[in-house]
Amino acid sequence: MKYGAEGYGIYFMLLERLRDEPTYMSIKDYNTLAFDLRVDAQKIKSVIEDFGLFSFTDDGKCFYSEGFMKRMEIKDSKTKARSKAGKKGAEKRWNEQKNSNAIAKPLNKDSKAITMPYQNDGKESKVKETKVNKSKVNHHQEIQEKNDEPVAPSVQNSKSHDDDDFRNLLTYYQQNIGVTNPVVVQQLQESVNDFTERKTSLKESYDIVRFAIELTAKNNVHNWNYVNKILLNWQSNNLFTLSNIKANQKERSKQHSSDDENPWDKKYKDQEEKGFWG
Repeated sequence: MKYGAEGYGIYFMLLERLRDEPTYMSIKDYNTLAFDLRVDAQKIKSVIEDFGLFSFTDDGKCFYSEGFMKRMEIKDSKTKARSKAGKKGAEKRWNEQKNSNAIAKPLNKDSKAITMPYQNDGKESKVKETKVNKSKVNHHQEIQEKNDEPVAPSVQNSKSHDDDDFRNLLTYYQQNIGVTNPVVVQQLQESVNDFTERKTSLKESYDIVRFAIELTAKNNVHNWNYVNKILLNWQSNNLFTLSNIKANQKERSKQHSSDDENPWDKKYKDQEEKGFWG
């Protein structure tokens, strides 16, 4: 990789900047980016333009990451769904509480025999109404706290959770395969997206890519090409859940139990020293 660990760091700082933008796009002003990130402008320009990691708007004024944008769209849709469900639940609880606290007003004031107990009941009713009003205020405050205040932390936690999952995947790759670079990082992102687009959950998509890395390491191979071949093989065989993948892997292992060559066959291993990612 041209810039090594520094290029890797620049790439992730750019992704974090894109995450903070409302549209997940940033203006292509390399001098401003360099000042904000405390990095040489030419290196930022190179990372953005030279490796195919980012795309540009038609007018060329902004840049963005297609893979990153897909991940954020999935996260945003889940966040909106949870927020909508929370508001519906709060509204339902409020209506139930309101109906349960309804107070019937006495109607008959015709006789003294009825009037006297009614006056006493009125005092008790006022006490109850006061308690009910306080209860409504407290309940309303509770709903506001549940619906309004946690919204920003919830979104932030969701973002952090997705970012943490991807960072953990990168760490696992580095520990078992080798050093990453921006191209490998982009390919890992796209591999996760390939499975989420087939209705696989985001968590399980990470687990599937992680399992491919595990198999590659067990085969004593240390490059991205081998991991990618495994993932493409699963997709071509319509294997989009971890349980189905492991069942298929177990069956393949049985079929090759008498062979010295690993189940992920020789043609993948022959590519160990080939390709940009080697």
